[in-house]
Amino acid sequence: MTLIKAIKAKKLKVTKARIAIATVLEQSNSPLKIEALFDALPDPKPDLVTVYRILESFEKAGLVHQVDLRHGHAHYEWGHSHHLVCTNCHTIFPLHGEEIEKTLKSIGKQQKDFTITDHSLEFFGYCKNCTN
Repeated sequence: MTLIKAIKAKKLKVTKARIAIATVLEQSNSPLKIEALFDALPDPKPDLVTVYRILESFEKAGLVHQVDLRHGHAHYEWGHSHHLVCTNCHTIFPLHGEEIEKTLKSIGKQQKDFTITDHSLEFFGYCKNCTN
């Protein structure tokens, strides 16, 4: 689904600023903090308050996921994924795999008295460079 279709599907107005923010997030290999997202936006940039408002509307609509990577600030990503985070150099590695998704679905099915509406899965440790 294109970004414009995704935005429209959530009943949000399609604007240049929304498309720009969605494009930067979708093309990023890892979640971005606000400053990095803002710096990556093309000129003319929307003001920072507008960026925060758009991210909030995207998050409420389920297009964007806020991630806590223990860096003291929020990170945002288009969609939802899981991560490995180096606690030394703060490098973020996306974590993909069918087994993870199967396990997460299995956990949801096992909990008869609990409805899971959201989750976050990040692993913290040391990357190869920081281990040496």
